[in-house]
Amino acid sequence: MVGRGGIDPRDAHQRLIRRSMEDESFRKELLQDPKSALERELGAPLPEDVEVRAVENTPDTVHLVIPSKSTTERFGELSDEELDTVAGGTYTTSSVATAACSCPHTAPPCN
Repeated sequence: MVGRGGIDPRDAHQRLIRRSMEDESFRKELLQDPKSALERELGAPLPEDVEVRAVENTPDTVHLVIPSKSTTERFGELSDEELDTVAGGTYTTSSVATAACSCPHTAPPCN
């Protein structure tokens, strides 16, 4: 799924994690001012009403992030037809494909 500005949130998240593991000053900045660090890394400002929090796991505390339901509420769920299309549930031949495979030496003909 591509988010605002055509940026895939999963790619951005992985990039931030990787950089925070390699660059200690970036890691500190990400923990102290995550919104500014994220905006600078993405090269784009986030909306004023968006809050960004960065937390660090410790040996005795693990943070589990549960995705918001607002994505589904905002964009809606896929219809059955859309799900079939995504899952490859139908196959349609075009007239070009039919014409391309209707050669006389095919037995039986493919159309």
